[in-house]
Amino acid sequence: MVQHKKGTVALSLGVVSDVALHRRQLNGFAQRLGIEVVVSCAPAQWAQQTCIDCVDCWLVETDDERILGCIEEQDGLLILGELASFTEAKTPQSQARADKRLLVSIAQAREARHVARLLDDEDETEVWVLAASLGGPEALKKFLDALPEQLACSLLYAQHLDKAGSNALMSVIARDAKLGIQMVDGLTPLRRGQIYAIPVETKVEFCGLGIFPTGLDWNGRYQPSISHLLDLAFREYGARLNVIFFSGMGEDGSRQAQRMAENGCQVWAQSPDCCVSDAMPVAVIERNICQLVATPENLAQALTQRFQQIEKGLPEITN
Repeated sequence: MVQHKKGTVALSLGVVSDVALHRRQLNGFAQRLGIEVVVSCAPAQWAQQTCIDCVDCWLVETDDERILGCIEEQDGLLILGELASFTEAKTPQSQARADKRLLVSIAQAREARHVARLLDDEDETEVWVLAASLGGPEALKKFLDALPEQLACSLLYAQHLDKAGSNALMSVIARDAKLGIQMVDGLTPLRRGQIYAIPVETKVEFCGLGIFPTGLDWNGRYQPSISHLLDLAFREYGARLNVIFFSGMGEDGSRQAQRMAENGCQVWAQSPDCCVSDAMPVAVIERNICQLVATPENLAQALTQRFQQIEKGLPEITN
């Protein structure tokens, strides 16, 4: 089943600032990412707020010790100080960078304060990119239909496509899949056993809280750009990132896959003889970096066995 709900991150914000413009812009930040703003007020209005216990993270511009003490008592995340650098963003590019800086600050504050995990202790979960182009939907459907109901990794599905066909394609692919498929359209934590469809019309970014759309264009000729996606994801997840190349034209992502393989990541590919277009998998196979080349069904079986072995504490299966 395809899930279209915007954002699934269990995070609520409180905004306290004397500057009305800053409050509006921070509210806009939350709206872009599907985050709930529970409190947005000036310090003088603090005493009138009735929902302060429902706030997970506070963005605060005040030195009022009464307010700060109350937040400390409820053990909420606190981002304290000058927020003008965030609100001064003037272009979509600078706004996207500011959004990420603020999300990173929230994630770092969460770690520093040792508060309850927003990601259900899934920080070390492997992330697998499913890269596809021409002929990819047919291959992906076979692959996903062969996966079990539970899988101890997160899957990112990147399919070269135009925006108009994206939602319809997700519905077809998800029809018989046992795992849920979710469109990335807000700040979204990456959870085990879930497939996340990468948007066509906007590049995504990663932070300690998950994945989020930026509103900016992908680099390069393809939408989404698998090369760009792998660069961004590798920067965040390192050796926990892996990729499977399915049927498709071109060499999108092959150079990034080379770097990933050199850093201990898994690089798998669909067998060329069962591809509608074999150019994409062949581009990585010819680099001699693939640990496994197989049919979509056998790739699914190998991925399932990989995590069964890991859960049992046994050596990983090598091919």
